[in-house]
Amino acid sequence: MGAKRQSLVVIWLSLAVAGSAWAQTYQGGLRGAVRDSGGVVPGCDVVLVNPDTRVTRTTVTNATGEYTFANVLPGTYVVRASLTGYKTIEHREVRIGTQQSVVLDFTLELGNVSEEVTVTGETPLVETANASVSHSIDSKTMEVLPTAGRNPFFLAVITPTVVPTGDPQFVRQQDQTNSSLLSLAGGPRRGNNYLIEGVPITDLRNRAVIIPSMEAVDEVKVQVHTYDAEMGRTGGGVFNTTFKSGSNSFRGSGLFQNRPKWGQGKFYFARNQPKPDTYFFLGGASVGGPLVRNRTFFWSSWEGYQTKTSRASVLTLPTERERAGDFLQSGFTIYDPLTTRLDPATGQYVRDPFPGNVIPANRLNPVAVNALKYVPLPTAGAKSLSRVAELIDKSSTWSGKVEHRWSDQFTTTATYAGYDSVEPESRFFYLNSPVLGDNPGDPGEGALYRTVHVLAVNNIWIPSNTSVWAFRYGYTSFADDDIPTEFDPGTLGFASSYLSLVPRKKFPEMDIEGYGRSGDILGDRSPQATTFYGHNANVSYTRFAGSHEMRFGGDFRIIGMELFAEGQSSGSFSFSTGFTQGPPLAAL
Repeated sequence: MGAKRQSLVVIWLSLAVAGSAWAQTYQGGLRGAVRDSGGVVPGCDVVLVNPDTRVTRTTVTNATGEYTFANVLPGTYVVRASLTGYKTIEHREVRIGTQQSVVLDFTLELGNVSEEVTVTGETPLVETANASVSHSIDSKTMEVLPTAGRNPFFLAVITPTVVPTGDPQFVRQQDQTNSSLLSLAGGPRRGNNYLIEGVPITDLRNRAVIIPSMEAVDEVKVQVHTYDAEMGRTGGGVFNTTFKSGSNSFRGSGLFQNRPKWGQGKFYFARNQPKPDTYFFLGGASVGGPLVRNRTFFWSSWEGYQTKTSRASVLTLPTERERAGDFLQSGFTIYDPLTTRLDPATGQYVRDPFPGNVIPANRLNPVAVNALKYVPLPTAGAKSLSRVAELIDKSSTWSGKVEHRWSDQFTTTATYAGYDSVEPESRFFYLNSPVLGDNPGDPGEGALYRTVHVLAVNNIWIPSNTSVWAFRYGYTSFADDDIPTEFDPGTLGFASSYLSLVPRKKFPEMDIEGYGRSGDILGDRSPQATTFYGHNANVSYTRFAGSHEMRFGGDFRIIGMELFAEGQSSGSFSFSTGFTQGPPLAAL
């Protein structure tokens, strides 16, 4: 992987020299014109204030009476226009959303500057500054609409042309793969781009590496048609996500969910069994406020759940007599493979059955005898066993965001989001209880462990009234690891020469045709360590000249994957009926 990383860095540096792409962003903008009854008004002071944080930006209208604020952090603002000889006009509750360009014009009235005209209430502004077709899902919508899995991305199904194509029950925090099966505006499923605070969180498999908590998300802008030039790398649509920010007032939230056992039905194919002991608990909380009033603010959140679900299955298992080599009551004949010979009369290979359909004790493989200790016995008088597996899933996600105003000209926001989960498979071969570690030979042993880290750092520098620089860096890491339960295969009786070649100790995989589930009777999952990673850096420069706003920038991204797949490190053994059937083969 070292050579690959070096080559990616070279490509990155080459693009840095020759790049001419626009830098994707989540920040919005405000522009407009100031006029009076006689025409345009140059030299008018326009002030943009966030009333929650007192962060202020100031500009002056140019010779054509126009003003602009570029790279504005999403939020609700007060906009004020004032000039000597005119009444001051103030618009309140001006909402600038994620990547939203708002146009707001002023018409001044003659009077004293101390006189004020206030426009109160949400102004019905029309976004005419770009041609993007989108739909915004704000925090209020997330609170009031029922949402499967509390997944803010999946809530995009309320947007026209957004079609889910996966299994709707698997859109939980841990379901990055299935949650990404969304088609936007007729585009390919899992062909979308996901952003958090402007940083791409899409991995090589086109999945969002993290499903953020709704307690952390302020807005998701779902862009389905005609993206701005700054939005790239998508064959479908864009999910542009902004996290909540703190203010001068402390505020927070909390939630708890429970799905009681009494409200669940029985399995259709296990109606004769008692209802399994299942549960679902989910909790979440968030808090935000000032670290330093009017200067530094924070917002943090956490959400997690634990659930026990059940799966029913009927297993076909070797009986106690078959484990001892006695197949007299099994309904089929066992042939001795050591008697295989060519019959000169027919030209076919033939075999002799074991006397009494019983394999002699000295012919039983000791490894097989020891391995069968990890296979549960079927129901007395039968070859099958009805089992209910219990799956205990655990997942949690957390985030923190800090906004710091170094000065009226320079602001930094830093956002971190993390996540981890444990996702098991169905354990039907348990010996005592269906929990992790009970039976290392169970094909459902081990678990999928996932850990995610996301970092987004944004900087806005305003060197003058007509220019703005924005710098961003982002990093993502998504560990997606299959980890089996440790087991020493030496306890099964393997030869030391074989054991010396085993790189990782686990229960070997053993498939026996006609037993278990589709022949899969013993052996945990294959160990595999996978890490999807990404680095993103971009810069943009906005210049206001006359009635034109010009923007230049570049976006540079490295995405990759580190994979170490060990396979069945303790060995894989498959057995079909061909070993003991007769006749085995026709003459060649």
